[in-house]
Amino acid sequence: MKIAICDDDDYYLNFVYERVDQFFTAKSLLVNIHKFTKPSELLEAHINQPFDLIFLDIVFKADLGIDYVNRLKNIKMNTIIILMSSYEQYIFDGFEVGAFQYLTKPINETLLLSELERASHTIFNLERKIPFYTYNGLTCLSVNEINYVEIAYKEFFIHTDTETYSGTNRKSEFKLTDFDEFGFVVINKTLTVNLRKIKFYSKCTLTLYNDELLDISRLRKTSFEEKYINYIRSLS
Repeated sequence: MKIAICDDDDYYLNFVYERVDQFFTAKSLLVNIHKFTKPSELLEAHINQPFDLIFLDIVFKADLGIDYVNRLKNIKMNTIIILMSSYEQYIFDGFEVGAFQYLTKPINETLLLSELERASHTIFNLERKIPFYTYNGLTCLSVNEINYVEIAYKEFFIHTDTETYSGTNRKSEFKLTDFDEFGFVVINKTLTVNLRKIKFYSKCTLTLYNDELLDISRLRKTSFEEKYINYIRSLS
């Protein structure tokens, strides 16, 4: 896992670094932690080798860290960004741009470790691999690669941004609900969708981040909304 901490205050830069390092050392997990004092330097490094988790201060001498959140996420959509600031007036703006959490200074160490636990759990889930026996042989895809799964006519189709994988499902090896544990939600009788890939929904139509449109059946609309709202709440 690659982690970045960006703050022009040396105290908080080192405070967060030490807690993050101790957290993963205690779990015997190897991570790469990088420190930055300017968001522009963080962005440049993120372009070359994207980070999985970023702790980002909001107010810098010449910049606002919050202005970089969208640019960072455009490089890697699922990068988790935790904002830090002494200024509470930015809390709403932080969640509007998709921050995972907002830590107010002085930083509460218990809350920091709690959010670090939640963030690392989310990242490890995204990296989990699911095996599929496709027509081309065994294929293992990470949860984060899959947009949605389609099961119909004794076949399955795994839709990603770059390719659709298919295989036989004659013995019903897969059911739509099998993917619930990975953060998917069934939206009609043939499709289950990765909640992380949903950009927004309106009435009975989902829009994914790749701008693909999917239909929600009337029978599934209520259960979909409950799961989607719970998912959104889990991010804040």
